[in-house]
Amino acid sequence: MAYYINAKGEKINGSEYKTRHPEGKILLLDGSELTCYEKQDVTDDKIDEEEKKRLLKLFTDNAFYLLTHRERIMSDSRMFLCQVPSRSGLMYSGYSGFEKPTLGIYFEWWRECPGAMITGKDGTRSLIYHLAGSPLSGANWCKRVDENGETHEVKLNSFIKHWRPFVGINTRYTDAKQRYQAYSLEEALEILHTEDEDNDNTSLSHAITIEFMQNSIIGLKHKIEELNRLNDDLNERYEDLFYKMYGEDMRRIYGKHKEYEQRINSEIEREKESRRALRAKLRQEVITKQEYDLQLREINNRLKDMQQQLLDPEFDCFEELNAITGDDSLNIYQVEHYINKYNKNCNE
Repeated sequence: MAYYINAKGEKINGSEYKTRHPEGKILLLDGSELTCYEKQDVTDDKIDEEEKKRLLKLFTDNAFYLLTHRERIMSDSRMFLCQVPSRSGLMYSGYSGFEKPTLGIYFEWWRECPGAMITGKDGTRSLIYHLAGSPLSGANWCKRVDENGETHEVKLNSFIKHWRPFVGINTRYTDAKQRYQAYSLEEALEILHTEDEDNDNTSLSHAITIEFMQNSIIGLKHKIEELNRLNDDLNERYEDLFYKMYGEDMRRIYGKHKEYEQRINSEIEREKESRRALRAKLRQEVITKQEYDLQLREINNRLKDMQQQLLDPEFDCFEELNAITGDDSLNIYQVEHYINKYNKNCNE
């Protein structure tokens, strides 16, 4: 697949949409598989410009009607692969990656790209169906179609977020479009109209509302993901800056705490050894049970005091650290996190 260069100089190729399709099937973005039908004859499907205009108008006139039958179209590979005669493109890169989109590709893109389904301030709903612009500057002159089938030019705030997934999804099915049978747009509409004789306009309107609600939900999920990434990035920067400012104090105080902890633990082990020795004396009848109980009580009291001493310096140490940093929420686990993170970064 050809790649493009965005304004930051990054290569963009939509590779996250690539997949290996099972033999005789296509694997959709939601994980479902559609059985495909091999083309019997390879014919030249080129059409003249007038016919392209007619078919494109047929598509825009029926875009919302087709959307109401999303599930039906997405369940039949011949409808999924039905070509839409809309030819998007990019300045400097041409039409590569935009060739021969299909109904299924539009449906996946409209779900994958929240900004491709527009609800205006007045409640008017539109679908983006044509992309054109510059991948470098982001300038664009795209097109949308509303519920009445009327088309309008529209400028998108984030052009790359629209064309990148479109190219990725479209090229995901390049081989399938060349290899497998597909209905024409007229055939697909005729089948849907025939199956749709018992439906009323109320159910169709309800289906459109559901599709736009689904799109809004996905858009909110994307925003949450972006906010989470931003939050993680800010936390990472904060921790780096915090360690640069107070890392030396943290390491000093943490080291002092660990030294004290090690010393108390050594004393605890000695007392425990004394307790084991005391039990041995009792078993050997070197001391009486009364003497054993008295000495054991003294050892246990000292152990209890030492356990408390392990906590006391932690409060003292972190009171000092809190006074230095102004952060009264720091504890031993947070300081260990900072130090371990610093050591890991140094070793990488």
